Amino acid sequence: MIHCAIFEDEIASQEILIGRLKSLYPELKIVATIAEKSEAVAYLKKHRVDLVFMDNHLVGGLGIQVLQESHIVNVEVIFITAYTDYAMEALNSGATYYLLKPYSEAQFRQAVDRALQRISDRRRILMVGTKQDSMIHLDDVTHIESDGVYSVFHMSDQTKVISSKNLGLFESRLSSYNFYRIHHSVIVNVDYVATVEKGPNPTVHLKGGLGALHISQRKAKAFFETFGF
Repeated sequence: MIHCAIFEDEIASQEILIGRLKSLYPELKIVATIAEKSEAVAYLKKHRVDLVFMDNHLVGGLGIQVLQESHIVNVEVIFITAYTDYAMEALNSGATYYLLKPYSEAQFRQAVDRALQRISDRRRILMVGTKQDSMIHLDDVTHIESDGVYSVFHMSDQTKVISSKNLGLFESRLSSYNFYRIHHSVIVNVDYVATVEKGPNPTVHLKGGLGALHISQRKAKAFFETFGF
């Protein structure tokens, strides 16, 4: 589970942010909502948090002071504020993103997706649903298939994990890993590719006899060139 905290002194802004997170990223668990600077610093020193949404103007101080005084490591911080005053200082202090109010849904998604990508880079994990047991390790995924509006994760132990999110979302989130979309309905973990067949019916054969996957003609040339097959 990815734990996130909201440090924001305006109730209305807290509620807007909570609503967006529950709607767009239900897999995130909101563990704290804090308005005071000193309380925010104390919380970060005592609790594990993966992602912080930070307003720069808090009760009793600044968000940038929270970042500097808590000495946090391996925590993504998204500043959400109406002021540009401390943008460079925040980014130079390790903030992931500086989002200015008012912000669009697209801008919000860009900020959160960047933070989640960085968390995944460290952990090599992916949240595919809203429950704790839907957190999977990318090294265990052989391929992902589309099943209507769902995505089916095929694991190396031959189990399956089903997500209500579509394949396009995972394609973008896994683009920096060794995953490649070889068909409109299939993304393969290239680390599990044993051999490939070219020709009129290009096919990927997975290691350990875990199956064969068809490569679309439209995707074949780029796939072979990208990975040197």
